[in-house]
Amino acid sequence: MRKLINKAVIFALVAFLFSACTSDPELFDKSDIFVAFHDSEIKGTENSDSILVPVVVGALKGSPAITVSYEVELGTAVEGVDFTVENSSLSFTDGFGTQYIVIRPVDNSVFEGDKAFKIILTSNSVGYPFGSMSEVTVTLVDDEHPLKLVLGDYIFAGSDAWGDPFSVNITTSAVEGDLTQISFPLVDLIGYSAPAEDLVYASVDLTKNPKEFKIKIGQSFDTWGYGPCKIQGFKADETELSDGDYVTGTVDDSGNITMNEMLGVVITSGSYEGASFVIYGSGSIWTKQ
Repeated sequence: MRKLINKAVIFALVAFLFSACTSDPELFDKSDIFVAFHDSEIKGTENSDSILVPVVVGALKGSPAITVSYEVELGTAVEGVDFTVENSSLSFTDGFGTQYIVIRPVDNSVFEGDKAFKIILTSNSVGYPFGSMSEVTVTLVDDEHPLKLVLGDYIFAGSDAWGDPFSVNITTSAVEGDLTQISFPLVDLIGYSAPAEDLVYASVDLTKNPKEFKIKIGQSFDTWGYGPCKIQGFKADETELSDGDYVTGTVDDSGNITMNEMLGVVITSGSYEGASFVIYGSGSIWTKQ
């Protein structure tokens, strides 16, 4: 019986491949041709050499050469002051593919916050329709942020509450309108599928000696997965900290952070109430990348 089943499967597979090879290919229709940006938003730091903004012409090989024109719509960023645009149009000599608008940010030594502007596709020499992304927002990230020492990519590693080693990647970001806090995704901390908008906030004071990093206990998040949860913490002797207290860390001159207490995330209600996703041990280190 097993041999018969295997033969039947092989026969069906061969028949499928034969029919696929002999059927008419699906042709690219001219109505499918488009011109569009690859992304609707692009970010780059103001000290970057350049920011590349890709523009795509979706057409067949052999299509006529095409020139794409665009204009800059100023926002909080001012052309000639905060950035320059290197090319005023794009030429696709092959009639298809991807070309790049080159933005040259202007760096300065003053913190002014992030700035943004738009680029809008206006016309093309062949009259192709524009795709759904006919404009892009370009954000220039200010690299003079007062907390830049602790902004960026980290590897958080050490031993957990049970003595097992751990290592997770965490990316910290500036908090708009607040120069005393940074944030990072909850999902980075626990490694589970928390929504991207669930952020953990940390206060930072780089004027103190030693430099101070604090995460408030009790920051809470709505129900997802196993149930609602909150940030929890313990002293090094495993005494639990109360909501409103802080787990603290010290920041060195390279931006590395050493935790003084134990940091965790606990489920607060439902079938899994009281269970912890993680408890990171005291002495764990955030290493700046």
